[in-house]
Amino acid sequence: MKRRDFFKTGARRAAGAVVDTLADSAEQRAASWIRPPFAKRELDFLLACTRCDDCVAACPHDAVESVKNIPNIRVLTKKGGCGVVREFIDLIIKAKN
Repeated sequence: MKRRDFFKTGARRAAGAVVDTLADSAEQRAASWIRPPFAKRELDFLLACTRCDDCVAACPHDAVESVKNIPNIRVLTKKGGCGVVREFIDLIIKAKN
């Protein structure tokens, strides 16, 4: 094996390991996030998303009600801002105790 090929192969394997680790981390953090049916793997989804909000416009009007019916989903009672943050933190603290 030539020296150049040796380093190229090593760099390719190292980069692949880093990408796999990042993809696994993204998958774990996003386990409870809601994604469209048949969405890409989490890292690919995040890299492909342009934040155009077309998915929000295409989402059925009753989707939120459908999500509320998923077992173990907690629906926050506050509507945005600091109240939601406080409510979310309170839920986390209660869950740890």
